[in-house]
Amino acid sequence: MPLKASVLGLAKIHKARQQRRWKRQDTRWCQAAIVSVSGLKRFLAGEDIGDDSFIRICQAVGIENWRDIAESSEASNLTQKNSRKRDRQFATRKPITKIDRAALLCLPNQRLPPQTNEFLGRKSDLEKLLHFMSLDYRSPIITISGMGGVGKTALVLQAAYLCLEYRYLQENRGDLKLLSTPDLEVLPPQFEAIIFVSAKESNLLPTGITAKLKRQVSLLDIFQAIATTLDAPAITQAINPDEQFQKVRESLSAQSTLLIIDNLETIEDKEKIISFLNDLPNTTKAVITSRELQVIYAPLRLGALLEMDSLQLIAQQADEKGVNLSDEEIFQLYQRFGGVPVALIYAIGQLANGFSFANLIDPAIQLFADIGRFCFENSVQSISHRPAYQLLLAISLFHQSPRHEALISVAGLEANDVIASESLTKLQRLSLVFQEGERYGMSSLTREYALQELQRKSEKEAEMRDRWINWHLEFSRKYGGKDWGDWHSNYDYLEEEWENLASVLDWCAIRDRYIDGRDIGVSLAYYLYLYGHWDRGMAILGWVVEAGERREDWLTVVQLRAMSGWIMLMMGQLDYAEHHLSYGWQLSNDYGTMFTRCEIADNLAILHIRRGEYPNARQWSETCDRLTLELEDPDRTRFQIYGLCTKADLFYEEQNYVKAKELYQTALDLALEIQWQRYTNYTRGWLADIAIIEGDFPKAEKLLMTGFIVAERNHDRQRIAFFERCYARLEFAKGNLERSQEWGIKAKESFYRLGMKLEMSHMENFLAFKN
Repeated sequence: MPLKASVLGLAKIHKARQQRRWKRQDTRWCQAAIVSVSGLKRFLAGEDIGDDSFIRICQAVGIENWRDIAESSEASNLTQKNSRKRDRQFATRKPITKIDRAALLCLPNQRLPPQTNEFLGRKSDLEKLLHFMSLDYRSPIITISGMGGVGKTALVLQAAYLCLEYRYLQENRGDLKLLSTPDLEVLPPQFEAIIFVSAKESNLLPTGITAKLKRQVSLLDIFQAIATTLDAPAITQAINPDEQFQKVRESLSAQSTLLIIDNLETIEDKEKIISFLNDLPNTTKAVITSRELQVIYAPLRLGALLEMDSLQLIAQQADEKGVNLSDEEIFQLYQRFGGVPVALIYAIGQLANGFSFANLIDPAIQLFADIGRFCFENSVQSISHRPAYQLLLAISLFHQSPRHEALISVAGLEANDVIASESLTKLQRLSLVFQEGERYGMSSLTREYALQELQRKSEKEAEMRDRWINWHLEFSRKYGGKDWGDWHSNYDYLEEEWENLASVLDWCAIRDRYIDGRDIGVSLAYYLYLYGHWDRGMAILGWVVEAGERREDWLTVVQLRAMSGWIMLMMGQLDYAEHHLSYGWQLSNDYGTMFTRCEIADNLAILHIRRGEYPNARQWSETCDRLTLELEDPDRTRFQIYGLCTKADLFYEEQNYVKAKELYQTALDLALEIQWQRYTNYTRGWLADIAIIEGDFPKAEKLLMTGFIVAERNHDRQRIAFFERCYARLEFAKGNLERSQEWGIKAKESFYRLGMKLEMSHMENFLAFKN
C-alpha cells in the first residue's frame, strides 16, 4: 500500500537526517533503507511510495514510529492488526548464514559475467575502487589501467559482485562478514542495476589464446547492452541517435546504475564513448578498464600483485587444478613470472597439462608465445615504428631500472629530448613501463617479451648493445678508480648502478668482449673491494685475468692479480691469496708498474703476518719501503702510510702495543695531512683497539664513534665489521655483557656476509667465551 510523508513528518525526517550529517539524497541513506535514489527523491517530495520503502527510510534515520511521519489518513488505512503483522514479520525474518550465489545472479537488472577464479589480494585497490564507485564521490567516471593480464577485469568484477552481495545481505539481514572480501574499510555501494560491456578480443587459457565470439565494440553496442539489461526496448526502437541517447538517459535515471566498460582500448570511437560517459545522469557511475592509461576523473593504476598475494594465487590455482607444488617451487614460479595473475594461472595450467616444471622455470627457455601475445602484442604493435619502440627495447637491456640519461643514450635519442620525453610518456600510458623517481622500469614479463623482440632484429641489437656497453664504460671511468679524497661520493654512484654494471660485465664475459670488460673491471676494482662485492668481484676479476693471460695483456694481469690477492687475503683464503700475489710479483718484474709492485709487496707482508710468519713479513715490508722511494707523490705518501700500518700490525700481533700505537698515530697524522679518508678511519679503529687494551675507555669511545659514522657514510663494509668487533670488545671490557653480545653478533654477521672466515671464527670464539 502506498504511503506519503506529511509536511510535519518531513520536518522530523530532515532533523533526523541532519543529526546523521547526511545529505538530502545521501547514498548511505539509500543503502541503509534499501531504496533507490529516485525512491528517496519521491519520499522527500511528499509523493507516494511503497509502504515497505517508506518504513525503511524512516527507520534508517532512527525514526521507528513511522506513523508520525505519514499522512494520518493514509497511515490509518494500515490497520493496527496489519501493522503489527508487518512489523512482526520484519523483526522475525531469519538472517541468512551464507550467500546463495544462484540467488545473487538472479537479482534483477544485472548481467555480470561469471568470476572464473577466486579473487585474491589487492584489498587496498579494491577499497579505493569501492570509494570511487559511491554515488557520493564526485567523479562520474573511474578508469582502471594496467598491462594486459594484470587483473583489471578481475578487480572491477569483484567490486561489482560485492555490490550485489551487499545488496543481498542487506535485504536478507545477513552478516557483512559473509562478503567474499570481508573486513572491508569501505562498504560497497548499492546499485539497482549493473551493466557490463566487454570489448575484450581474446582470453588466455591453458590451451592457448581463444578469440571472443561476441564483442561489444561501439557506442551502439553499449546502448544495446543497456537496453537488454534494463529491459528498455524503447532505446533500440528510437528513430534517430538523439532520441536514442535521450531514451538511454531516461532509462539510466530511473535507478542507481553501475556501467562497466571493459577493454576500452579495443573499442571503436573512444572519443564518442568518453563524451557519452561524461554526460551520464548523476544516478550512474561508469568504470572503464584499459591497458592504456586514461586520466579522466578518478584513475586507478594497477601494477603486479604483491609477492604474498602472488604466492597465495599460485597455491590456490595449484590446489584447484590438482598440481602438487612445494613452497620452494611456488616461490620459483613467482620469481619466473612475477606478479602477473594471467601468467601465473597460465603456468599452473601448463603444469596440469603435463609441462615440465624444470622447463617452466628455466629463464633460458623463452617466454611462452601465448603469454607474450596476450599481454603485450597489441600495445607493442601500436608503437613498432616509433621512438617509443626504441626506448622499450633499450630498457629491456638493463638488469636494474635504468637512469633517465642511460636509457636515452642506449636508445640513441640523446639529440631528441622532446621526442624521448613524449615517447616515455606513451610507454607509461600503455602500461609497458613505469617510472621510479629518475628511473624507468618494466615487469620481468615485459622485459622478456621486449628482449625477444630485440633478438629478432640482429642489427638493431648489435647497435644498441654497443651503446649499452659504452655508456657503462664511461660511467665506470667517471666514478671509478682509486679511493682518494671523498671516494665514497663517487663510489655511491657506482653502488646505485652496481646490478647494471655487473650484468654488462657478465654479458662481456659470456661473449668474450675482453677490451670492454677489462676497462670496466679495472675501473671498478677498488670499488668492488671497498663496498664488499667480494664474491661477485672475484668472479669478474678472475675472468678478466684469465682472458688477459690468453691475450698476454700482462700489465692488466699483474694489476688485477694484486687486487684479487688482497681480496682473497681479507677473506682468509691465504693459499689462494699467496698464489695470486706470488705470481703477480713474478710478472711485475717485467710488466708491473712501480705502484703495483709496492702493492703486492705490502700485501705479501700482511699475508705473512696473518700466518704468524713475522720475519718474512718484515722482509716484505722492507721491500715495500725500498720500492716506495721510487714513487712520486701522492703515491709515495700513500705507501708510506701502508708501510707504517703494516709495521704497526706486526707490533700489535707481538703485543708491543706502545710501539704499535706510535706507528698507527704517525700513519693517522699522515693520512689526515693528505686527506686520505679511508686510512684515516682505518687507523682510528686500531688506535681504539689499543685504547681498550690500555683501559682508556673514553678515548676508545671517541675514536669509535667518529670512525663508525664515517664507515657507515662511506659504505665501507669491511671497516664497519671491524668497528662492530671493537665495540663488542669495549663493552666486554666495561662489563656490559649484554651490549657486548649484541655488538659481537653484529660483527659476526658482517664478517659472514663479507666471507671473512677467519674473523668470523674469532668472533664465534669471543661470543662462546663470553657465555
